[in-house]
Amino acid sequence: MSSLGELGYTFRRYYVDLFLKKSAQKFCINKKILDLGGNHLKKRGDFNIQDFSSKVTTANIKKTNGVDIVTNAHNLSIKSNSYEVVICTEVLEHTYNPKKVISEIHRVLKKNGIMIITIPFLHHIHADPDDYCRLTKSFLLKTLIDLKLHRKNIQIEQQGGFYTTLINIIIQVLKYKSSEPVSVLSRLSFFFYKMIHKFSKKIIKLDNNQNNKKINSIFPGGYGIVAKK
Repeated sequence: MSSLGELGYTFRRYYVDLFLKKSAQKFCINKKILDLGGNHLKKRGDFNIQDFSSKVTTANIKKTNGVDIVTNAHNLSIKSNSYEVVICTEVLEHTYNPKKVISEIHRVLKKNGIMIITIPFLHHIHADPDDYCRLTKSFLLKTLIDLKLHRKNIQIEQQGGFYTTLINIIIQVLKYKSSEPVSVLSRLSFFFYKMIHKFSKKIIKLDNNQNNKKINSIFPGGYGIVAKK
């Protein structure tokens, strides 16, 4: 179990975990769930959808022991109207046609089903196996409305702001430099990398400070989406 302030636990992961726990508590208890891009064995962060329901099916393009269905997110080999909830967390940026993937999520959801999605925005490139895009709030909203979802049934939450986004970038640079062959620079990088983590909670407070609302609004770390079919 990871927590804020621990090495390797990023601000992005903090916001994703917070959003997923809140959403799962509200929408996922004992529901029939598709975890798109997930698996039963390797979990990131401090969230596990199986803590909320025993009826979880995992689907992934990679064939591993923790995957129930091996399929491509652009063309899911799953019947329409199959699931009450679909979770797709930190996956869309790795797809070359995210609109098609969101459409497929919509297709496999039952009537009144819930899609729960997270996606980074101001975040470093991370291939898994590729990294294709970053999507704005406007793009996400337009895509969901085009699927005939009612605006009142769509919630898009900004995750993170200027301060955590800036520090996240600095952390990635320090992490990269500290992994280089041992030198004065790599040792200093690792020192500052550890020091920043100690002040994580104070940096989060800067994001939440209403006086910083305007600057935070134009530097999102990512988004969390809950939408009802």
